[in-house]
Amino acid sequence: MRTSLLLLPLAALAFFLGLRGPATAESGAVVLAPSEVQVFPFGILEGVRDPSRIVPMQVQAYNGSAESIQLLDLTVRDAAGTVLAQVDLLGERLTGDDGLITEAHLLMETLDPGLSHRYDHRLFIPLDQRPELTREQSAALMDRLFDKMRDVVAMDGTQLK
Repeated sequence: MRTSLLLLPLAALAFFLGLRGPATAESGAVVLAPSEVQVFPFGILEGVRDPSRIVPMQVQAYNGSAESIQLLDLTVRDAAGTVLAQVDLLGERLTGDDGLITEAHLLMETLDPGLSHRYDHRLFIPLDQRPELTREQSAALMDRLFDKMRDVVAMDGTQLK
């Protein structure tokens, strides 16, 4: 239950970041529109036991769309919608990667966790529902994952801020 309460403000935050839509390069204008921005928390969530405490964390915004977007602000709200914090992001540009990181995470979660080290913090496939793979299937998935990660490195991480 506590994890759900912690994730609710992050879901609201992701929604508000997602409304800062595609940037139009030609005009320089910002268009408010839905986008595919995801917000990942970085903190010690497993270590938080007292819900009344304020725990400093960072978030990472990921743009899985094919478009570049501009981030206008970051708003954190509680479950009732009250603004807890707001940061002006000054139109920070976030390049899209057309789902590259999403595909890499899916491949990692499909692989045997002994190879991928994805025992927890899974986004797509619960560990107990991961399909059993043959050695040949695992090798083919590893090759695909390496190709994806080469593409991520080639983008210099511009799809993540």
